[in-house]
Amino acid sequence: MKKNYFSFLLLFIIILVVFLSSCRNDSLLKKTTKPSMTNNEYLTMVQEAAFRYFYDLGHPISGLAYDRYPDLENGCVSGGTGMGLMAIIVGIERGFVSREHAATRVLKILNFFKNTCPQYHGAWAHFIDGETGETIELFTNDDGADLIETSFLIQGVLT
Repeated sequence: MKKNYFSFLLLFIIILVVFLSSCRNDSLLKKTTKPSMTNNEYLTMVQEAAFRYFYDLGHPISGLAYDRYPDLENGCVSGGTGMGLMAIIVGIERGFVSREHAATRVLKILNFFKNTCPQYHGAWAHFIDGETGETIELFTNDDGADLIETSFLIQGVLT
């Protein structure tokens, strides 16, 4: 059980480090004046930066994770939101947010998907307007369904 948890956590951190390295807002990562950090300090810094990205910079109406901001003003993604749900869980465990505030955010996100976003044969779209829930088409005749993004979202929901 611990081995599976550690493997999941390690994979999650690697994905988030890659994701955050492409993020334009490097102020999310704390600067340190110490010449080196312990593994636990580094892990805490990375986890908090990932949590802050998804929690503090989520769409104000839906709570979904942005993508291509500011090119798509309300452009959010379903798969990135699944990663954000997992980051919120880590945020609770590490004390970055209270359980009550986190639960409110998670319910906001889940209710938005349930009540606002259309599904296409059981799958959600890759890009979603964070304000209206409408599908943002990637190309002409895009039917909206994205199984990979939906699987990332569901992984976060199940976690």
